[in-house]
Amino acid sequence: MLVRLLPLFRGTSSRIHYSSFVRMSADEHLMFVYGTLKRDQPNNHFILKKDIGHAEFVASGKTVKKYPLVIAGSYNIPYLLYVPGQGHQVQGDIYRVDLKKRNFMDEFESHPTYYERMEDEIIVDDDSGSNPEPKTLRCWVYFMKNYKPDMLKLEAFPCYDTNGSHGLQYVESSASIYKTVASEPIC
Repeated sequence: MLVRLLPLFRGTSSRIHYSSFVRMSADEHLMFVYGTLKRDQPNNHFILKKDIGHAEFVASGKTVKKYPLVIAGSYNIPYLLYVPGQGHQVQGDIYRVDLKKRNFMDEFESHPTYYERMEDEIIVDDDSGSNPEPKTLRCWVYFMKNYKPDMLKLEAFPCYDTNGSHGLQYVESSASIYKTVASEPIC
């Protein structure tokens, strides 16, 4: 089996410590999820399903750059609009997934026709407070690049929760119905 050493954490220091390397196989990927696929959210069970690939929770984190995270459509779906510098640093979960799970997620998110999977820097949450230097990971993130301009007028959130105070609870559907949302008018 091909194994690569991947420097998962990057800080401002150029000094590399062996403890900051993690063994990952060539078909493993880091995915940042910010919406219904997060822990304790309605579609997280797809991340956990073993018959569609392997996924392992790594850490919570937030985007380095600010983006607008909006909720729209009749299903109240969270969309991360690709407008760097606007909105908030968006909070989410980082998962290490195998190629089978990443391919499932691509299909689930209708990549590349609806969402576009792109690499972005994610700041890893350090709940201990013991490390003054923030650590970052390069993760795949699903962005909405082709959106209606009116979506930028919607309220942007730093963190998605289907039961949040916004009152826009996600309308649960199967993955096959979820894909049809791509043809639904937004806003």
